[in-house]
Amino acid sequence: APADHPLYNTIRYSYLMDYLFDLPQADTYHVTLYFDECFHNPGESRIFKILTQGTQVDQFDLVPLCVASNGTRYLLVKSYDVVISSSNLTLDIGFQGVNDNALVSAIQVTGTLQLPTPTPTP
Repeated sequence: APADHPLYNTIRYSYLMDYLFDLPQADTYHVTLYFDECFHNPGESRIFKILTQGTQVDQFDLVPLCVASNGTRYLLVKSYDVVISSSNLTLDIGFQGVNDNALVSAIQVTGTLQLPTPTPTP
């Protein structure tokens, strides 16, 4: 998505954030996270962890991934697959700051929801 896309019009940031999504069925869901570092400058740092279902799946420094040494800003998209079982149909996406607040612009969750094939009527 381009930088002026509505996904990047807002951000959420905090040292600890947790998002819960109630899902329709057990499945492997594809979680896409969108990031836009709009506060820090080259040479600064924003390290945080990404957790799914309470388990750490990533840790990175957002600033060097989104801000070039000349100050040019870039967007970052990261994706993770999360298996949701029938015993717990809630997807939990967490963010934990390490040296600064965690930050996210948007979260997208997609699954392979299989709708029943309609039976044709004569």
